[in-house]
Amino acid sequence: MISAAELEKKAREKFNAAGLLPYFWSERSQFLDFPEGFFVEVVSRDGTKLGEFAAAINELQKETGAKIDPIIRAGWEVLSVDDPVVAYSSQGTPRYGVQFPAVLKAGEAKLPAAVGVSHMAQERLKELGHGDRKSLKDMVRDYLRSQLSKGGASYWDPVRFPYLEINEAAVSYLLMHGIVGAIKNKAVI
Repeated sequence: MISAAELEKKAREKFNAAGLLPYFWSERSQFLDFPEGFFVEVVSRDGTKLGEFAAAINELQKETGAKIDPIIRAGWEVLSVDDPVVAYSSQGTPRYGVQFPAVLKAGEAKLPAAVGVSHMAQERLKELGHGDRKSLKDMVRDYLRSQLSKGGASYWDPVRFPYLEINEAAVSYLLMHGIVGAIKNKAVI
């Protein structure tokens, strides 16, 4: 049986042979030993390369016989957050809140996403003196960055789930954890 370090070395060799090594974000990726096999998180600097990384990991699993539980994801960053629009439910009816369209970027890939902010979350922020459009937009940008910074099993996959929601409970969480710095300075929870 090979170790996680040996598996990572073999993965790097496979990525290099496939021309993927320049896109492999080694500082954010991980190869971990578990009793049942390996947990492998491969982070690509380019969202257009996810399929190629997945194919390389599948080949590696076949060649080594190792049981690999992979997460293949891109290192998305927030390119833009637009002004709010009316939020709609999945059934197409208007919701009591607003939605901020956003665009994420990873290398050559761009991905639309959206963050809904409930009416109650907006009211809570107004109580704290941060209910204006610019503050809400800044909060949404900070929230997106926070979600995109997580790795491992707790990462947010914007490819599969391009919509996030900020409700009143999420505002309290953001304030307590200092994710929204400008708001935290005036907040009393």
